[in-house]
Amino acid sequence: MRLEEPVRLTVGKLGTFDLPAGLYVYVGSAFGPGGLGARLRRHFRRGKSLRWHIDYLTALVEPEGAVTVPFGRLETIWASRLCRHPQAKTPVPGFGAGDARSGECKTHLFAFPKETQIDELEKWLMDYEILEPLEQVLDEDESAEKALRQLVEQHGESLKPYLFHWLARGDANRRWWAVRGLSLIGGKDVERALIEVASSEDDEGVRAGAIYALGEIGSGEAVPVLIDALGAHDSLVSSAAADALIRLIEVAAPQVSEALLEGDERTRVKAAYILKRTRPEAAVNALYHALDDENYLVKNMAEETLLEMGYLNNFMFMP
Repeated sequence: MRLEEPVRLTVGKLGTFDLPAGLYVYVGSAFGPGGLGARLRRHFRRGKSLRWHIDYLTALVEPEGAVTVPFGRLETIWASRLCRHPQAKTPVPGFGAGDARSGECKTHLFAFPKETQIDELEKWLMDYEILEPLEQVLDEDESAEKALRQLVEQHGESLKPYLFHWLARGDANRRWWAVRGLSLIGGKDVERALIEVASSEDDEGVRAGAIYALGEIGSGEAVPVLIDALGAHDSLVSSAAADALIRLIEVAAPQVSEALLEGDERTRVKAAYILKRTRPEAAVNALYHALDDENYLVKNMAEETLLEMGYLNNFMFMP
């Protein structure tokens, strides 16, 4: 947001403040209903009720743009980085930061000189002592995986903002390496991001990487997305989904059994393959039903699996 002239702003119970002319940057998050899209539409809408601190400012000046990363919790990290910018001013202490913990930046609203450009600040958000060696991973060949693992060991959680940024705004190569790096770090925020990528990513290689990673980290929450991916036309994606479900078979057996009976042909073939590899007891009834499948591969794998499990010599009532 740009203020062309100084203004006096009253922010609810926070008080009244004099804001100099300049570029204003507000850092926030959106984890409620509708996510980022709903929150940004509110910020850009005029005539709204004044609920949050930022509403008082956007009632006076229309935002000119937003930098978004739909993964992870970067709000306090970005606020801390902007706090350290040599030209940043904080004219409203406590603005948007009522829940800031000790040691964190006590405001999420920052003022910069009028001529400051958004892309300059976006670059500032990235710590180049971390970003530079991370970028060098892209230039590696056989040693890229080793280099990434070393960075994860060295920086751990501190790498997440950069990898989330790559995942949201990078090219396909950066998104693939972001998936790989995040899977090495782990965490619920990583799991949620990988599930999102596995369900909506356009690049099949990146999507397959996210699917494989979900299997590596043991994400039971990802099972429905992985089942859907079994029927993908891209063999890289469907094979990655099968491998991930094999890793997760202890929690995924009921859904894989259902996919064997109710999925499309491609899904049923993959489900039969998964059950043949894993032979879970919970799938026996579904495997008996699959003996009547119209697809030869499904029927054959179901029969072989039941033989290997020692069930074909036994009688089972199937309602």
